[in-house]
Amino acid sequence: MSRTQKGGSWNFGMKVRIGVDVKSGLVRTVKCTPANVHDITVAGA
Repeated sequence: MSRTQKGGSWNFGMKVRIGVDVKSGLVRTVKCTPANVHDITVAGA
């Protein structure tokens, strides 16, 4: 696990990002990354 500072507070651990289909509302992708990976990096992938 790793740590990162965002908005003055420290976050430890992992982040889970979930991609959902707009029409059906079903989950299409799940991505788990360390806390220090920026959101925009994963959104582009």
